[in-house]
Amino acid sequence: MALFGLGKKPTTFGLDIGTSAVKLVELVQSKGGLALKSFATVPLPRDVIAEGTIREPQVVTDAIKECIEKAGISGTSAVISVSGREAIVKRVPLPKVTAKELGDAIQLEAEHHIPFAIDDVFLDYQVVSQSANAMSVVLVATKKVKVLEYVAAVEAAGLDAVVVDLDAFAIQNQFELSSPGGDSTDAVALIDIGASVMKTNVIHAGACIFARDVPFGGKRCSEPSTTSPRLRSRNGSARSSCPAAVRS
Repeated sequence: MALFGLGKKPTTFGLDIGTSAVKLVELVQSKGGLALKSFATVPLPRDVIAEGTIREPQVVTDAIKECIEKAGISGTSAVISVSGREAIVKRVPLPKVTAKELGDAIQLEAEHHIPFAIDDVFLDYQVVSQSANAMSVVLVATKKVKVLEYVAAVEAAGLDAVVVDLDAFAIQNQFELSSPGGDSTDAVALIDIGASVMKTNVIHAGACIFARDVPFGGKRCSEPSTTSPRLRSRNGSARSSCPAAVRS
């Protein structure tokens, strides 16, 4: 036990549980900034995770364990993130209130902006700007069942999910750490194209102004289409159904 903050802080690592694979990365602080210490990836069979839902928890847990072994990780403190339609991000204007009053005000506002029952979500918020009479708050709600589903898979592998973030915010954290112009007043669109979901986050002056997950990913580009004769090549084999503008 660490008393009065004198104990050694636990070493954390990032664990990405995606549709097509489980990825792990551990960073350490060096003189030049953050440096990569460990990395591993383990592919997942098709439809083990579908539409953001873990359909075969044991397979995911086994992949996490394999990732830990491949990377040589000794710690148990994992940082994970979730995405999908079960997560809602809204920027909400509010009259300026005290910090003590803000919690109650957020609870009331959430009922107008969140399309889920409040008791069914984990709710969080952050004040991103304020003036003499008003404030702007980023409101985040994620269905409890989604978060607990991913946390359960992590804990079954013998780990602790010490942080659960949103994919969109994880991308923003990465950008702000790696970009020297992160405090620019220009708007920046961050896009992560995963296997089945494309995560977007538009930030301005260090704050999220728009975040959305789109159910379109790399699988749509890599899997051939056999439903349309217009997409067949001259030799009869099916071609990718991904638009040419998206293909690399």
